[in-house]
Amino acid sequence: MKPQPFIILPVLAVLTVNRSGWRGLGGGMACAGAVVGFVLLPWVLHGDLSQMLDIYRIQFQSEQVRGPPLTSRLEPLVVL
Repeated sequence: MKPQPFIILPVLAVLTVNRSGWRGLGGGMACAGAVVGFVLLPWVLHGDLSQMLDIYRIQFQSEQVRGPPLTSRLEPLVVL
């Protein structure tokens, strides 16, 4: 998991507000949320939401708190 989305998202939000205003940012967020929700819906209905969220939670934990490497946690998702 790479941290680029966490760095790029605020920059894109600022640029969107500058070009389209708050209304454009809200519309873009609603559209992106609908697309992400539609794409992730099969996994959420299958009950894998907690596994998907764990991948993002461990991104912000320190090395001492982390368990096994991220790749070993992704193996069950790859089988899908």
